[in-house]
Amino acid sequence: MDSALELLGRIKSPKVDVIGDVMVDRWLYGGHSRTTSEYGKPFNICDIISETESPGGAANVARNLQSLGANKPHLYGLVGCDYESELLKQLCWGHRISPQFCYEEGRRTVVKTRVIDSDCYFRFDREDREDPPSSVHESFERRLKRGRKPNVWIVSDYGKGFINRRVMELLLETKVPIVVDTKVKSPKIYKGATLIKLSEGDHPEVGEFVKVAPVVYTRSSSGLDLMYPDGKGITLSGWKVKCVDAIGAGDALVAMIGMALASGFNFHDACVLGNLAGAASVIMDGTLKAVTTDVMKLVINEDSRNRS
Repeated sequence: MDSALELLGRIKSPKVDVIGDVMVDRWLYGGHSRTTSEYGKPFNICDIISETESPGGAANVARNLQSLGANKPHLYGLVGCDYESELLKQLCWGHRISPQFCYEEGRRTVVKTRVIDSDCYFRFDREDREDPPSSVHESFERRLKRGRKPNVWIVSDYGKGFINRRVMELLLETKVPIVVDTKVKSPKIYKGATLIKLSEGDHPEVGEFVKVAPVVYTRSSSGLDLMYPDGKGITLSGWKVKCVDAIGAGDALVAMIGMALASGFNFHDACVLGNLAGAASVIMDGTLKAVTTDVMKLVINEDSRNRS
């Protein structure tokens, strides 16, 4: 059995494209030394020291693909006709991602704003979760037929309404392997998928998903389980590293699995590298979430030191 380091050396530069719920991640960093009583009782005032924006959701999966060496990922998703959609497009171009967006008038592009103070954390979500009109998926179908044929599709479903059975059927028609990463509770729409990734935080139980396709079930620092419909499976232990920030670890993990499958790896070896990429993500700060093979090598070295 090859080591993780040997497996890393066999990763190619495949075409892996992403379909899913795209969003802007906005990060505000600050501290507080003042209070206000304008709402009748004292509240801390957070003085913003720095702020930044990055591709989020399915766009962060594409960002990780690019940093891992994929051939300019194409990114399909639904956005509004607003400033934030143009911002997201610019962020994608800046990370060498090709945005292939569908637009819906009146819909708000998803924005997650995180405010990180010295001793507190807030997140504000700006989004619409209603199912879009059929014209959106007709637009997606046209874009899909005009686009390239990748080695692997990754579906990143946050339950915002864009991913439905029609999207899956269109992807299945391409005869390309499909890796699904979902927060949705029902597996019905994913029938035909090659592999489904679930996290313990979003899905306390695997339930019916494993009847649809093999499942990668992530368990945070404890590692992951690879489960097959016939009841067989394996468990991979977590890497022993210090967690700095767990945001986006699942995106890095599924991106690496997609890269490995597109490079000809089997499920087991793909999960070995996916597990490693997830660990590499948590040792970095939230604004620096694009995992590289160099960072993954650091994880291997740190894990070795911690186990010795």
